Amino acid sequence: MPAIILKAVCIAVLFCMLNGCAEIHVARNLNGQALGESGEPIAHVSATNWGYYLLAYIPLVAGSTENPGAIRFFSDTVEVDDLVTMVTRKSKELGGTHTTDMSSSVLSWWVNTIPILWLREAQVSANVLRK
Repeated sequence: MPAIILKAVCIAVLFCMLNGCAEIHVARNLNGQALGESGEPIAHVSATNWGYYLLAYIPLVAGSTENPGAIRFFSDTVEVDDLVTMVTRKSKELGGTHTTDMSSSVLSWWVNTIPILWLREAQVSANVLRK
């Protein structure tokens, strides 16, 4: 019986570790606030992606920036370029003509229970305007 429980726990841990996530969020309720010097404010858009890497450089699993919510194996999609593409694509979908005040960050840290495994996260956000 303990062997079955141990196998189930190992499978659950493996399942939790072998996932990545790409997501995009849109905030439209701006309470009448302007998002730039000129232009009609449409939304604030934020994109995030994260994944696991072997020794910090070899991608194992990460979120799909082309299909948020899905995962990709052995593909380095946790990059600012990929997230800028997500944000500007969403900006066009929302009817925006200008994407302003774009900011980005990339963080990477090792998983302390498995020192050869690293987690990397990238974020990009911007304001969408129609001029």
